[in-house]
Amino acid sequence: MSATVKISMEKLNELMFKLCKKLKNYSPDVIVGILRGGVVPALWISHYLKNKNMYSIKINFYEGTEKGKEPELEQGLPIEIKGKKILLVDDVSDSGGTLSYALGYLKTKKPAEIKVATLHIKEGTELVPDFWVEKVSKETWLSYPWESDVGGVTSFEIFENSKRD
Repeated sequence: MSATVKISMEKLNELMFKLCKKLKNYSPDVIVGILRGGVVPALWISHYLKNKNMYSIKINFYEGTEKGKEPELEQGLPIEIKGKKILLVDDVSDSGGTLSYALGYLKTKKPAEIKVATLHIKEGTELVPDFWVEKVSKETWLSYPWESDVGGVTSFEIFENSKRD
């Protein structure tokens, strides 16, 4: 049984501060956030590094809390990244499947280098990012502030309740 950990805004601020400190000596040409969970951290990093070259890609791999069979690229990059330093950002490296797929896609664009940053990693992930803040058990479901509505109901809770209908 998985445990849900709700990340408060205060905790998110703490995590982002720690992640940005780890990135202070890294200067990417382009920051790429994975839609949806990686876009908020990517935006904060973009502001911290004073780098306006932030874009997103969309990879479908999860339906609610259930992992799909194979990841698929729904939205690619709108710019050329050949020869550039790329920082790929997501909220968590869970199994590592989404990040591995994203890395494979970005490598086809022939950047000079790609570094990966996440707030969390899960035990047993196939892909450990270059920059990360906290490790959690593989059973933990993380619920970030951007996954809550005004009433504080998480997308996880909405998904779980939708199974009952």
